[in-house]
Amino acid sequence: MMVWVLFQIVTFGDRAGWPQWAFDLPKPDITHESGFFVATLALLVLVLVKAKSLRPLGLRTEGLAGDLRWFVLASMAMAGLYLTIAGLGYLGLLVFSDDAGGAFRQHLRGSFFKDTSQWDMFRVVLLYPVLEEIWYRGLLYTPIRRERGRGFAIVLTALIFAFAHGNAYPVNQFLGGLVFAMAYEARRGLLAPTLLHIAGNGALLGLGLALQQLHVLD
Repeated sequence: MMVWVLFQIVTFGDRAGWPQWAFDLPKPDITHESGFFVATLALLVLVLVKAKSLRPLGLRTEGLAGDLRWFVLASMAMAGLYLTIAGLGYLGLLVFSDDAGGAFRQHLRGSFFKDTSQWDMFRVVLLYPVLEEIWYRGLLYTPIRRERGRGFAIVLTALIFAFAHGNAYPVNQFLGGLVFAMAYEARRGLLAPTLLHIAGNGALLGLGLALQQLHVLD
């Protein structure tokens, strides 16, 4: 796991604002998503060889109907949560900022995905949600929960998930990490959190593109 974290650091594309020691780390001639994919395949093979099954990571086939019902209800709850937080955030800016509209637009620019190529959309909406759920919920959550308890595991994996994205203020990622970890806890499998992750990223991408087309963020 530590080797994988180090790999994540040295292959991260944008190092602007990093401390000098990290900025000078070597950067291998491989794309981040390619390395992530290979590392995930290696993890799956290792677990399959040792456990003769992928169930320790939460990969199972039973309970599909329950996973789908949980996904639909959790998606609506997550949408309501984000809208509520966005509204409260804007009200806070009205009170504490001289330019609430400008500050809010600046936050939106950093919150929504704006990539438009087919590969970028596939990577953001499908590839990364699947790979990240295997690592953060499938690999990390269960041993942390076993050693420190459910609440600690949910918060810690959400924090790790948030800061691994490299954003200055990864609020969206932290909230998403909480929801995905709770989905994994509730369903004891990867399908529900992975579907939520895909839906969340898809919504952020779609909203970002729509706001760009409407010039709301100009």
